[in-house]
Amino acid sequence: MASFYKSYCASVKKDTGYFACWLPTQQFALGDYGTVKENNFIRIGNIADLGIDLHPQEKKSNPLTFQSSDVTIAHVAAKATAGPAKKGAKGAFTINLQKANSYYLHFVDCSIAKVKNYTQVGESVLELRERSGWKDSWHVITELVGVKRSLIYIAKQSGSQVTINLSSGTQASFLQKLDATMSIKSSKQLGFQSFGKELITPLFRLSKVFSPALMIKPTSFRTLSEPNRTSKTDTRSFFLFEDIYKHPNP
Repeated sequence: MASFYKSYCASVKKDTGYFACWLPTQQFALGDYGTVKENNFIRIGNIADLGIDLHPQEKKSNPLTFQSSDVTIAHVAAKATAGPAKKGAKGAFTINLQKANSYYLHFVDCSIAKVKNYTQVGESVLELRERSGWKDSWHVITELVGVKRSLIYIAKQSGSQVTINLSSGTQASFLQKLDATMSIKSSKQLGFQSFGKELITPLFRLSKVFSPALMIKPTSFRTLSEPNRTSKTDTRSFFLFEDIYKHPNP
């Protein structure tokens, strides 16, 4: 199980720029801080407990879908029956996760929360570090995807498959709302599956104190992102930067 969840978290990070929760159905909050080990965030607390004031800014989002490049979705044709078609006849579609560690994430009723006073929070973190109240290994959640309805499938082995049979409606209408009556048949190769109707926070971005090589005093507080955008002046190549809010690249 250990290598399975590590591969999932690494794949989502590489494909989307987001860190992934493990388990995907757990909840985090904006301002949570902790350590990161192999792309897995381990929560310690919230910066509010350290006296840092955070102002959230939330924006509603259309349905979101994230999936591995090898994942395909196919419509399953209804079986032919004698006589006229019955009203409300069932439809179905299949999600094929062809490789080990493939994933399919579909979210409805979403919101994306960010830190409105990012610069102020960063300055507070730097001040706290100066008083030995902050560790360089700590990261802060500064962007969070909140989801109230979710469809999550993660393959542990190759050849995983999920077939969703709908009692009514189409595949498109089902994925728009995730509220239709349906049944699910899945293969044994799946490592994790969930059809949820409760709030979860499956994806997020992290920020941390950044100090260039050979410099004792940190220069900025930054958001982590994609591997190919790592700062050339940073010898710790796993610090992956995206948005530079206050300070330019050194």
